[in-house]
Order: sequence, then C-alpha cells, then structure tokens
Amino acid sequence: MINYPPTKLLFTHRLQVRWSDMDKYGRVNHALYFTYMEQAETAWLESLGINLSAKESPVTAKANCAYHLPIFAPMTLIIQIYAGQIGRSSLSLFHTIYAEQEKELIYAQGHTVIVWVNHQIGKSIPLPEKIRQFVELRHD
Repeated sequence: MINYPPTKLLFTHRLQVRWSDMDKYGRVNHALYFTYMEQAETAWLESLGINLSAKESPVTAKANCAYHLPIFAPMTLIIQIYAGQIGRSSLSLFHTIYAEQEKELIYAQGHTVIVWVNHQIGKSIPLPEKIRQFVELRHD
C-alpha cells in the first residue's frame, strides 16, 4: 500500500470501465490505471474552471501505482483524489480507486506529482491561484 500522508479529499470521480479496456487476460491492463487517475485529475481541474490549453497545463513529473485487485468490465469505478504537498509549481496527489458496488475494497492506490508548465517557454510556472486556494482550504 502507498503511505498516505494526512490529507483531505479534493475530488471524487466516477468512471465506467469500458469493454475495450480489457486485455487478452480478461482484465483491465495495468497501464490503464494511470489513464484512469489522469482522467480523474482532468475532471477535477475542469470542475475548478481551469482552462487546460496548449499554452499551459499540468505535466506529470512522477507517477506510481500499487495494484491491489484486478479491475474488470463492466464496472463503475470511484476515484478519489487527495492533496499531498503543494509547491510553487507542483502538486502531489494521492488516488484511491474502488468499485462503486464494493466501496470496502480498494482496487488500487496511486500517487502523482504534477508540475504546471508553460509550453511556449518550456518551463515550470506557478500553480494557478485557483488550484492553490482550493487545495489550501482543504489541506490539513
């Protein structure tokens, strides 16, 4: 299991597992767990009204996942995002993935670090103030 620091819930995302997500072994391929976490992060940022553009957006600087149970289709997943450490241009996020039908079973836990980048200059820039305020209001 990933050691979660004391954090507060930022966002809950509901996601339907597609039949096309299944691999030749009849389960969701491990690489898609990262896609699911990314989809949840994008939905969270969009819910804040953050404009994800070609000019500036988050870039994943680090990602890991602890796989606890295989995911199968059809399932509805719940992905919860928690805040970790916040820096000038970076934010650490922790994810818990479970099935809507079995909330007591954790299927995976993940950790990502996103860095806000201006793609035109190719450098990190400060996190948007809207993100910083939202996280700081919810962080322990």
